[in-house]
Amino acid sequence: MTRGARGAARVVLVTAPPRAARRLARALVERRVAACVNLVPLVRSVYRWKGRVEEASETLLVIKTPAARVRALLAAVEELHPYEVPEGIALPVVAGLAPYLRWIASETYRTRPKSSDLRGGTSSGDGRKSDDLGRVR
Repeated sequence: MTRGARGAARVVLVTAPPRAARRLARALVERRVAACVNLVPLVRSVYRWKGRVEEASETLLVIKTPAARVRALLAAVEELHPYEVPEGIALPVVAGLAPYLRWIASETYRTRPKSSDLRGGTSSGDGRKSDDLGRVR
């Protein structure tokens, strides 16, 4: 087991209606913003929405991605998700099996990732860097 290098990997949690969850998971992997998505069915969510306490049956998506891809992943979730305000929470991976952590990186890039991408942060395209949560600095 290896301690995760700063920025190595993230687990992103997203909930979705059961009918949309599989489609969303496949799209995220096909777009290479996620290496793997686990679908956990039959999650019961209780939340406040527009002044009322609501309950819903949902599917939890447990998404693995490099820190450098979190921003792109969350943008894809916002684009593809049927909810007005989808959940998207990125959690750091503090340790993991080194081959698995390398696999996460290798499956989310069209070409071999630069070592700077594996350390965390990404370019915003205009020369600015974003941190591990996708906030532009």
